[in-house]
Amino acid sequence: MRIHTTTLKRGIAKTAEFKKKGLAEFAVNVGTKCGHGCSYCSTGAMLRMHPAFKQAGENPFASGYAIVDPATPERVAYDAAKLRQRGLIQLCTTVDAWSPEAQQYGLGRKCLEAILSRPGWTVRILTKNAAVMNDFDLIGKYRERVLVGLSLTAPLSKANIVAAVEPQASPIAERMGCSGRRVAGDFERTGCYAPFCPDFQAELKCTISLTSYWTAAQRRFSWSQSTAAGRGSGSRSRRCGMPDTPAKLRH
Repeated sequence: MRIHTTTLKRGIAKTAEFKKKGLAEFAVNVGTKCGHGCSYCSTGAMLRMHPAFKQAGENPFASGYAIVDPATPERVAYDAAKLRQRGLIQLCTTVDAWSPEAQQYGLGRKCLEAILSRPGWTVRILTKNAAVMNDFDLIGKYRERVLVGLSLTAPLSKANIVAAVEPQASPIAERMGCSGRRVAGDFERTGCYAPFCPDFQAELKCTISLTSYWTAAQRRFSWSQSTAAGRGSGSRSRRCGMPDTPAKLRH
């Protein structure tokens, strides 16, 4: 995979779309192209005019490369200290802070440290990478201010299909293992069942198998389901035997 670096302008930015959905008021993104290489990703379409693609000499709709900003934590730290209005931050909305290229720079952990070192901020993580487990020690220290969300896009029975369309993301089994892993100072986790391919949704047993996993793990969680291709696009909350929304985070 080709890895390019860029310099973004914002650290913590307001996100009208995620606020409208009741997911978060702010967003932190660590680049413009995620290295997970999901074939259905809508980020290329949304960010196609961003100068980072031209600077890298890459097609926004192509795969096999990533564009990351190693200096993101510095801007996040600055904004976390200076912004007066504070609230819930989604990490991330267009890319993934635990994708392979983000891991090379430790961006997920560094951004968390920058945000959580300041009062008034809470964080909702959404990732397709089980590497987030490496930061469970930090998350545990701030467990009342962080929600860890794993994107579970298919049941284990469809893992081979998902591996083809999400080639660099963690296998479904690893994501499920990360979701259910018990650790000292345990914390709340969320499950995002999106995007589900239409034929997966048609099979009720697929949803049941995922729901059964979370219920068996006795996790307090919320989840969303969508047929849309984007991260969180068109998603809606559903009840699955446990609370629709996570417990209120403490600032």
